[in-house]
Amino acid sequence: MTKNIDELIVLLEEAIQNLEDEGNGYSDHFINLDAFINAIKKSKKTLLVGDFSVIKDLELWFSPTSDWDDFNGDEDLGNQIFSIILDNQI
Repeated sequence: MTKNIDELIVLLEEAIQNLEDEGNGYSDHFINLDAFINAIKKSKKTLLVGDFSVIKDLELWFSPTSDWDDFNGDEDLGNQIFSIILDNQI
């Protein structure tokens, strides 16, 4: 795995913890917060086995004013995740 993927996986784990501790709200794309958390967990597991097919989903979920913001995730953490995806074109 590349350094960027490793960093992304670490940040996704932080994102899961952030939402479990402090998340709330609603989104048009997920039935509830738990569904969003589970989707991030599944995406993280997919990345761990070297399957990058989930990158576009992550890009959508963490883009500014999207699902991450809808569920009141930490803004800086969401921006870091989004930046890694965009800047490095994983």
